[in-house]
Amino acid sequence: MADGQGLVQFLGAVTELARGAAAPTVRPVWGRELLEARSPPRPSFPHREYDEGATVPFSLEDDVEELAQRSFFFGPREVAAIRANLPPRLRKSSTTYEVIAASLWKCRTMALSPNSEAETRFIFAVNVRGDKTGSRIIPDGYYGNAIVVPVAIATAGELCARALEEDEYREFRLQQIIIGSYETRMAALTPAALKFTVRRKPAVLVAPAAPTPRKLKRLSDIDDQEGLWLQVPFMFYRRDASTDGRDPVQVIRDAIARALVHYYPFAGRLRELEKRKLAVDCNGKGILFIEADADVGLEQFGDALHPPFPCFEELLFDVPGSSAILDSPLLLVQVTRLTCGGFVLAVSLNHTMADAPGLVRFLRAVAELARGAAALTVQPEWGREILEARNPPRPSSSFAHREYDEGVTVRVLLEDDVEVEALQRSFFFGPQEVSAIRTQLPPHLRKSSSTFEIIAGSLWKCRAMAVAPNADEEEMRFTFPASSRVGKTGQLRVPEGYYGNTIVCPVAISTAGELRARPVGYAVELVRKAKEQVNAEYAQSVADLMVLRGRPGIALGRHGFMVADFSKVGFTDLDYGWGRPVYAPVAKGYVMTTFLGRATNPKGEDGVVVPMCLPGPAMDRFVEEMGKLVRLPVDVAAAKQPPGVIAAKMSAL
Repeated sequence: MADGQGLVQFLGAVTELARGAAAPTVRPVWGRELLEARSPPRPSFPHREYDEGATVPFSLEDDVEELAQRSFFFGPREVAAIRANLPPRLRKSSTTYEVIAASLWKCRTMALSPNSEAETRFIFAVNVRGDKTGSRIIPDGYYGNAIVVPVAIATAGELCARALEEDEYREFRLQQIIIGSYETRMAALTPAALKFTVRRKPAVLVAPAAPTPRKLKRLSDIDDQEGLWLQVPFMFYRRDASTDGRDPVQVIRDAIARALVHYYPFAGRLRELEKRKLAVDCNGKGILFIEADADVGLEQFGDALHPPFPCFEELLFDVPGSSAILDSPLLLVQVTRLTCGGFVLAVSLNHTMADAPGLVRFLRAVAELARGAAALTVQPEWGREILEARNPPRPSSSFAHREYDEGVTVRVLLEDDVEVEALQRSFFFGPQEVSAIRTQLPPHLRKSSSTFEIIAGSLWKCRAMAVAPNADEEEMRFTFPASSRVGKTGQLRVPEGYYGNTIVCPVAISTAGELRARPVGYAVELVRKAKEQVNAEYAQSVADLMVLRGRPGIALGRHGFMVADFSKVGFTDLDYGWGRPVYAPVAKGYVMTTFLGRATNPKGEDGVVVPMCLPGPAMDRFVEEMGKLVRLPVDVAAAKQPPGVIAAKMSAL
């Protein structure tokens, strides 16, 4: 009928009524359907705790003739003594329960003196009512069982001979996380469940290392599109023994100061001119820089780094008063040292100054100088007049520019304003997942569609099914930053060192009913058609429209959705002297916006990771629909992999 917490809830109600309360503070909730099997049932994990053939004793029954009872007390001194035997990576992060439980398991095994090859198992009850991020899949008031019993397994010989840390267990949370090649229902100490402390020094201004010109530089009319204000890349770096003795904080701060001599507009402040036109006052005041230390090592984030990252706000602190558009620092950089010798570099950018490729160009300059270069490989160029509106402005009649429809709600793309609690989950798309979706496309799209178009169309379709399951006529809008830089015929030609915005945001539009009812190829084709519009003339037309209509915001409506592709921009190539980052750059998703980033799953497969943020019920529907899309048909799967691999991957899904 109940587990320990459920029983305590009932007894708590009894005590309240015994003291004269009119009703219990916490109302009971039955809700047992929340933990019923799916239909059809589809287990995701090995579940060694239910191994067939292993003896299953009744857990509270003793079947030996003579037993002794003793109690053991673990106070701060005893726990500290055991903790001192752990390696640095576990010393601070292990909980009291983990320390005591592993000690009991090890000492009990040694006391029983079993055969060295005998298998010894340790199980423990874990409450799955909610995780440490505050996400709850079970409501307050639920008093049924919400425990699982994961198992740790070792031979008696290994357990007795090896150090205590080898016997550690990892706490499990009932938490949907990555689908595809990642597990889907429970995760072992996922980054979302990890907690740590970050100690920050006060933010300081880093000014250019040498005098710079004092100028007023006008932004282009593409730069100051309202609604595209901010992007936040994270980069995680491992310790490199060759750099021992060098402080990443000092190295990167000094390199930024030298890079700002070349990229001096970043050290200025924005001013608003006539007709809301933005310009940079190149006054050399500098950018914000934060030095920090975290009591966590890179290995504690798990085998595969992926968003959402814990303590996001601590790894990139929002300095009060720094987020304004006008007269505020244009860049904020935080470097956080980790206990393992690695570090996290996080950047917050006023998006009016640069798009993602432009930011990478600046960070690449910082990285070159940090590695000891005497000069930059590519010198920066301002050149914002390339994307100024024509005089007079004349948006092209060839483009409808539905992304700026009048009368449609304009949303701030990185603002989460949902009334119910939203959940963060990440989704991994490797070659198999992309191939599974590609096989569902019609022939004219199957070979020609890009990975971005396939993933974007799938996200849009599944999100529509999640957030508007019954609203057939609801308008669903999908937009994405598309670069108009040199590339295909008709693309904008900008100087090599140009670091301003060249992005526009074309839009695909459909009703929710059509998105839900039609195959995924329908959504992919709409995304592709929107993308094919983008060229130099499209960008010029947007610049003209900005001026002609007073710089309107992007019209996304109630269920609008934006996806930005960071997977090929270059964040993963930035080397400040510690090698390339082990993960970059996507840190989290937002209700209306997400990002594509490069990632490797726990099996070592390269692919794309996408963080999603949705209200709880919508997230459940999204996971279910995406799971259907990424399943390979049996005949296709059989052609690619042995039967055992197919079964394992289908089970994980």
